[in-house]
Amino acid sequence: MTSPRPSRSSARGPRRADRPCPRGHAAGAARDAGARRVVLTSSFAAVGYTPKPGAEFTEADWTDPDTPGLAPYPRSKAIAERAAWDLMKRDGGGTELVVVNPTFILGPTLGPGRAPRRS
Repeated sequence: MTSPRPSRSSARGPRRADRPCPRGHAAGAARDAGARRVVLTSSFAAVGYTPKPGAEFTEADWTDPDTPGLAPYPRSKAIAERAAWDLMKRDGGGTELVVVNPTFILGPTLGPGRAPRRS
């Protein structure tokens, strides 16, 4: 599953990204449905947008949502992923959370609004 958050074009200012998902996190729905494991496709933006020395990242690294000048997308991804981890730690029961933080995803668009023009 992915954790949709406001994109650069949909967020109306940096504080819009702070709002939690209206019906709770999707990881909670998977847990409630009896899933043993939830795999969340997050983003490198959730963990790698706070300056640090070196290029190695571990589970201890997070993007600091209060970094001055941080764009809404990385801010919101960090908030959403932390919410998933907090939920599963607090109320996960027997459900395991696994998160993938890709640096780049390539593929066709899912909707017609952003499809490339064909000549």
